[in-house]
Amino acid sequence: MQLHRRANGTMTGADEPTAAAPLPPGVIRRHVLLGAAITALGGLLFGYDTGVISGALLFIGKDFPGLTSFDKELLTSILLIGALIGALAAGRIADRVGRRPTVLGTAALFVAGVMLAAFSPSYGVLVGARVIIGLAVGSASMVVPLYIGEVVPPRVRGALVSFNQLAITSGILASYLVDYGLAASQNWRPMSASAIPPRCWPTS
Repeated sequence: MQLHRRANGTMTGADEPTAAAPLPPGVIRRHVLLGAAITALGGLLFGYDTGVISGALLFIGKDFPGLTSFDKELLTSILLIGALIGALAAGRIADRVGRRPTVLGTAALFVAGVMLAAFSPSYGVLVGARVIIGLAVGSASMVVPLYIGEVVPPRVRGALVSFNQLAITSGILASYLVDYGLAASQNWRPMSASAIPPRCWPTS
């Protein structure tokens, strides 16, 4: 093995890995930016699932006739109860199994909840699906900013963690646009199912 002399006089092996050159200020490595953006899809789903019910409620009564105002209020608010439980549990789960597995588990929970909601045969099943989606929403609100904050460099941490807040508001806007676009069909199931594609993105 060849030895090379450093400027300070110490000898190093030729095979010794060298540290990556520091990036200029304001430059972010592409994989860091992409990883933060993909992980922030959890915030997009948070916003979408919170907002989509506003348009879906107009047409759910066609499939489940006889719904009272209380039934519709419960269907809307039950997601927040699930979110409370999900947020409380996600931190402990992330500490035990790791941040990335928790993010992946949250994505799987989103998929399960949305699929169940889109194909619900009864009102009770739909309420249960909204609880599952709420668990995922609460978990995402807890673990997504945490994961992004831990994997990105300190100098850009604040900027990239804000991806999550941007994604939440973008998700709410997307849900309203989807509701508007599908209103003519008077079918609430595609409104819910439209949230599935972002959940299929790989998580960094």
